Amino acid sequence: MNYELLDYTTFIERPDRKISREIDFGVHWRMLDDRSPSPWRVSWIERTGELYAVEVAPLGHRRAILLGQYAERDEVEALLDGWAERPMRIGPMINPHYISPVS
Repeated sequence: MNYELLDYTTFIERPDRKISREIDFGVHWRMLDDRSPSPWRVSWIERTGELYAVEVAPLGHRRAILLGQYAERDEVEALLDGWAERPMRIGPMINPHYISPVS
């Protein structure tokens, strides 16, 4: 199943995202079905509750994907429990009830 990839610059420019504090969960994540060599950074935006990943790519177009929405930081930390000790794959974190699948 594929998910909509967003333009990171456009995504992060929304005022409530731009002014919010972010909690970072590392920069060495990989997409399960992506052949790109670029790692991804996963962060949670406190004000909006959005958990997202952004491609750590060279200058130019960076892709982003919304992974889910969680009201509390504790929810995100429970979801990511042990993330530093296991292979960091984004696919299993995608919440299908939040993210619209794209064919």
